[in-house]
Amino acid sequence: MKYWKKDHREEDAIYYLSRTTRNWALVVGLEPDTYYWVKVMAYNAAGEGPESERFLERTYRKAPQKPP
Repeated sequence: MKYWKKDHREEDAIYYLSRTTRNWALVVGLEPDTYYWVKVMAYNAAGEGPESERFLERTYRKAPQKPP
């Protein structure tokens, strides 16, 4: 998976590599209320697959700093 902020270039993307069979990933360190472009790619015994289309996703506001 790779992701980058909406107003940055794809060349500045951050890569996240996961060698598991999960179909999801937990990404930490994203900024709140920010749009990110995201692309994913699958890997198996046959090798790397093609990159997906890019998708625009948004993080939400910060999590509460203390319980209610």
